This record gives sequence, structure tokens and C-alpha cells, in this order.
Amino acid sequence: MAPSQHDLTALAGEALTLLEGEGQATVWWERRLAVDEYGISDIVQQTAELVVLRAGRVGAASTTDLGAAGLRRAAATAFAHAELDRAPTRGRRLPEPSSGRPHDGWDPAVAALDPVAVAAELAGATGEGLAIEYRAGAGRVAIASTRGVCAYEQRSFVAAEVRAPGRPLAAATGPGGLDLGALVASADAGFHEGAPQTAEPGEPAVVLGPVAVAQVLEALKPELAGTDGLLAARRGARIVAPSINLSDSPRFPGTLPRSFDAEGVPRAPVPLIQDGVAHRAVSDTATGDSTGHATRPGHAEPWPEHLVLSGGGSDDADELAEPIELGLLVPAFMVTEHGWRLDRARLIEAGKPTWAVTGVAEVDPMAVLAATEALTRAQQLVPADDDSALTIGATLCPGLRARSGVTIVG
Repeated sequence: MAPSQHDLTALAGEALTLLEGEGQATVWWERRLAVDEYGISDIVQQTAELVVLRAGRVGAASTTDLGAAGLRRAAATAFAHAELDRAPTRGRRLPEPSSGRPHDGWDPAVAALDPVAVAAELAGATGEGLAIEYRAGAGRVAIASTRGVCAYEQRSFVAAEVRAPGRPLAAATGPGGLDLGALVASADAGFHEGAPQTAEPGEPAVVLGPVAVAQVLEALKPELAGTDGLLAARRGARIVAPSINLSDSPRFPGTLPRSFDAEGVPRAPVPLIQDGVAHRAVSDTATGDSTGHATRPGHAEPWPEHLVLSGGGSDDADELAEPIELGLLVPAFMVTEHGWRLDRARLIEAGKPTWAVTGVAEVDPMAVLAATEALTRAQQLVPADDDSALTIGATLCPGLRARSGVTIVG
């Protein structure tokens, strides 16, 4: 049985008493379930992480031994680890307490999932021809710090992806939010008879599906965080097309919501780009005015994990393709160290998707957004490649049409 809020909060408070000076105790319980054709993994674990700050140095230690002796060893280890910090930063600190709000991102059905029943459901949905990778997680976390932070949150998610062209996938906070039949139907539609043609080298106009757009935004994330990214450097300047409105919105309807970051700071919605203009980057306590996007206590490593790209006025990919005389429709990419391989791409001729094509591209995320002409109204939730309910993020985005930014190189 999963521990209660009281159980986790009390344990975090107990661990905190073992830390001298400034520190934080985080205690979490989680279940991670993965089911696919290669195996079934079902792991339940409870963990404590102790973090200390000493003279600008940060030390951390984690343990699953949650008895008094185990917590004492973790505290001693955290202090020892701080001595290994070779980049002490003057003025490092933990945040002051701030109240957050609960969300509706917890479904108790995830904690009760039966892996045997999940496997049977997947087999029935796919038949013999396809395979689905199914991930699910449930987590509860309590954070306490010597500065008075006392935060608690519970989250859950399920995600499914069909191993088929175009990466048909879906995510939700619970199993009732997935339609496996619709995913399989989308996968079946992605197969085309005959060998695909090789895409011509060059920089064609493209229609990108929501999964491809999410991949482009994933590559852009380093520029959206902290003081060193492009967003901070060009704040107030127009950097992309006026049709682009991008935010990090951890409570936006349809996403996988989150209340707190790794330091117990409430997650705030952050308008990143408004009407094409750089507005504000996400931050944590170490980078200044925290927006609740810390990934490690005491470190300057903020990260946007709940991107939302506003939709436009187009009905679907077919409408996006209509103005294109010659271009490419790309539902998704397979991103590798050798480039962005086209996945289930089709040639666009005279405004209509036609032949299947293959090829490798170089993608410039900023150039794609700068050349964006139109977006679909509908948005799709694309989950991150994560198996923990406590840390998983997701991007909510539409499809789009851009005149440049994707260059076919092979």
C-alpha cells in the first residue's frame, strides 16, 4: 500500500533533523510499470534524498534504507559529498517557503494497475501485426527544508506508443484517458505500399505533425532556461514568427500537471514567447528569481518541462499542406546521433500529400519557428521519454507549416 501524505511528511521531517546547517530532505514513493513485447517491469520503491549546503558547496545522498540508521548514514554521506564539490558558489541557498495549489493530476487507478491485465489489453488491441510500448507511473513526494519549506504532491501518468511509422502515441494522467484502438488505427494508416522515395536534398516547405513539433521544441529547451539561453539574451526582441505563442504551463488543461519543483517551489506558468517576442525564461533559486523549475536543489539547472504551443486556425495537416506546391509532410522524426530521420514522411505535390519519402534532415528549431506560417487548432499531448511520475513532463502542441528550418541532407 502506498504511504500516506502524513507518512511521507513525517519521514521527511525526521530526516531533516539529521542535517546541520542549511539542508533539504525529500522523501518519495513511486510505482513504475512498463509493458511491451520485450518484457514487463513493475517496480515499487520508497526513497529519501538528503541535500546539504555548506560554504557554497552542495552535497547530496539518496537511500532506500529509511530506518534511523539508514537516514543517519545518508546524512553523513551528503556532508562528505559536499566536500567533493569543486565548484562552490558564494551565496548558494535554498528557497523560502511558498504555498502552492493542488492539481488533478493523480489517478489512483495507476497505483492499482494489474500488469497481467495490461498485457492482455495490449495483445487484444494490436493483434499479431503491431506492438505497443506501455508506461505508467504513480508517485507521492514530500519536501522539507531548514528554511521552512513543507511541500507535498502526488502525480500519475500513463503513456502508450505504437511501434509503427509516425510514432502514434498518447498520454494521460490515468488509463481511462488512453484510446488504444485509436492509436492502432493511426498506426495502420501510417503504412504505405511500395518502397519510399528518397527525399531531394534542400530546404523544402514542411508540414510538421504534433509529434515532430514536440521534438523540435525539445531541441529548443536549452534556449528557454536560465540566464545563458537565447531567450534571456534577447528578451523583448522578436525572435520567431508572430504566430508563435509558447509557454511553460504546468497546470494547462490536458497536460500532466505539477505543483512543485525539486526545491518545493510552486511551479509558475511562464510566458516564454508571446506573439513571436522573447518574454521570459524559466528559472530556479540558484539562477535568481525562481519560477519553480529547479531540477536539483542548490544547483543552477532550471528546465522547462510543460511546454504549451498555442494552436492556430487550420483544421488539420491537409489544410496546412494546401498552399505548398512542393514540400514534405513529416508526422515525426527519429532523432539519432546521425541526424533527424524522416518518419512516415510523405511528399506534398500541388497541396496534396502523395508518395512516401525517406531521408535524413538537419533541423534548426529557431528557424522552424521563425518560418512558421500556420498552425492547427487541435493540440496533442506528447510525453517526455521518462518512466517516473515524479519527473515526467509533456509538451502540448499543434501541427504547423513552415517554409524553412528543415534541411534534407541525405
